Amino acid sequence: MASAAPELQVDDTSSQRTRPEGLRASRGDVDYRKLHRGPPVTQRNETQIPGTREAGETGTVTKPVAARSKDQPSSAASLATILQTVIGIKEGLRAAEERALKAEERALKAEERALKAEETERKTQEVLNSMTHRIDEMAAQLGEFYNDVTEQNMQQGDSLTVQIGGLKEELMANVQDQIANIQMSSSPSPSYAEIARTAPNSQPSNLRTLTSMNTTPSTMTDTLYCTVDTSRVDEDERSKAEPGAIREAIEKEMRTAADRGSWRCTAVIRDPRNTARIRVTCRDESELQLVKEAAQKTAAPGARVLRDQLYPVKVDNANRTAILDQNGVILPEVMEALGKENEVHIAKMAWLSKKDTSKAYGTMVVYVTKGSDAVRLLQGQYFHVAGESAYTRVYEARKGPTQCYKCQGLGHKAFSCMKPQTCARCAQEGHHHRDCQAEIMKCIPCGGPHESFSRNCRVLYPIRHE
Repeated sequence: MASAAPELQVDDTSSQRTRPEGLRASRGDVDYRKLHRGPPVTQRNETQIPGTREAGETGTVTKPVAARSKDQPSSAASLATILQTVIGIKEGLRAAEERALKAEERALKAEERALKAEETERKTQEVLNSMTHRIDEMAAQLGEFYNDVTEQNMQQGDSLTVQIGGLKEELMANVQDQIANIQMSSSPSPSYAEIARTAPNSQPSNLRTLTSMNTTPSTMTDTLYCTVDTSRVDEDERSKAEPGAIREAIEKEMRTAADRGSWRCTAVIRDPRNTARIRVTCRDESELQLVKEAAQKTAAPGARVLRDQLYPVKVDNANRTAILDQNGVILPEVMEALGKENEVHIAKMAWLSKKDTSKAYGTMVVYVTKGSDAVRLLQGQYFHVAGESAYTRVYEARKGPTQCYKCQGLGHKAFSCMKPQTCARCAQEGHHHRDCQAEIMKCIPCGGPHESFSRNCRVLYPIRHE
């Protein structure tokens, strides 16, 4: 172990420390106040260690003096300031970093908004292009529609011209009929038969105009029409259902099938009460049949050729034995015989009175093919049946629910009925009422003890039971 350091020897007569020879200063050169305070930071006390002088070495021990303890607070304050500065710099860097992150987020959001704006602009452009294309298509369709309307107006003008011509012909025919009637009424010494057959000058009270019979004024003449109904034709085939197209097709078929190279339609007009029906005027009945066949062959899909229009005339006080057989069925040759006797063409007829009664006279209805014949029969007030004269009246179809004569149900007709045949007498399935032998009758509509078509039915004839 090292020996203890020898005590320092201090000169009592002098406050100066021992200095080397060359460093000694005079009293006048030394500022004792500064010397007493020492250096600003530390003051060293050099103590000679024994044995060092001989070796030429000097050992010094540096001890802090009282002045150093005075400077320690300022150094701590400096370190605190530096630490606070460093912390402030770190916080500034952190805030700058946060600001940079926020700026980057704002840049990303701005980029997203720019992308969305670009996508919106692209979609808007697509919509504009689609609308422009649609507008062009609508403009083209409007142009086609305008052309079609113009063409239809021209065709309607032609049809109106033809219709006016047909009306002129009808008026001329009416004038000729009236002249013929005047000549017949002015003939000298007419017989009783002629008087009975000639229409009276005054119209009877029970006669109504043909307008009330759901006919048009054109039916008062002998003009024959082939009617084509175009109401069910599709829009794609509508051009083939125009009057001009129908005329061309019928003329072409007639010239080919009937070997009539120069044949032409008399007139093709629209029905003024139903514009979906095209009427082809025919010269006679034979031509009417040919035109109907040609129209059926050349009709557009959905078009249909209607049957001839019939005009009903009610005949009262008709001889039952001249019309019906013992089973209540109309005789086979009676329509042809009555047509020749009355100079009319009868398409069909029906017995209206009860068939199971013992009355010798009853009521029937005859359907003629010409409106002029119906007018003549009504004006003459007589219809000849096997030499006897019956009375003519305007036929009024019964007003009530539609009845099917196959299943005896209501609301439809037999041609469209899919149910089995049901007897109108006993209400059983499988047979017709003509072949029924049942004694107990039952009405299907009301359940009463009568036939299903009887006038005693409260459902079919509610007015009679009010």
